[in-house]
Amino acid sequence: MKSKTGANRERSFLSLVFSWGYERGRCKGNPCKGVRKFTEKPRDRYVEDWEYEAIYKNASPRLQAAMDVAWLCGAQKADILKLRRQDFREDGLYIEQSKTGVKQIKEWTPRLRQAIDKALAVESKHPTMFVFHNRSGTKLSAESLRDDWSKAWEKAITEYANLERFTFHDLKAKGVSDYDGPNKRAFSGHKTERQVASYDRKVKRSPSLDPSSKY
Repeated sequence: MKSKTGANRERSFLSLVFSWGYERGRCKGNPCKGVRKFTEKPRDRYVEDWEYEAIYKNASPRLQAAMDVAWLCGAQKADILKLRRQDFREDGLYIEQSKTGVKQIKEWTPRLRQAIDKALAVESKHPTMFVFHNRSGTKLSAESLRDDWSKAWEKAITEYANLERFTFHDLKAKGVSDYDGPNKRAFSGHKTERQVASYDRKVKRSPSLDPSSKY
């Protein structure tokens, strides 16, 4: 395991397993207790508009739709993939965030409607309730979306030599960073300003000193 983040996740998972076993008399203790986690550096990757477009133009229609929903709604991949037709409201798209439990209706915009229409237009042999679906009509899997993402990257990096890697999850952060409304926390669906700050990654502009203004 080379990734510190991955190692921390495995430690947490194993700790849960041993805790479950200890409570039921299946093991004598939890060997994960006392094992410190690696210090993780908060992710600060901001996806520039040109970078977004570089992947977008090389993406499949369903990936383009998913990218736009993630960006425009500040939504997680898991919450996008579980969207159903019943989540359409007259005034917007209903999204319940799996991490925070926050329920939101993301107001319709022309581009958001276009993204949803593009997702629904993906061919399906059977009627489906899922917005993002495969050809059999079942919910699109995270693995299938990951494959689409990898293919788009393979094409994009041949065209853009200076394109630095970013993840699909970074698109939620791009949405939060790009949102310029009065209440960023309401848009992001986070419960604390600290959580919002971790997703607000755009470098802030500030005035510089102008000595000439003194004379």
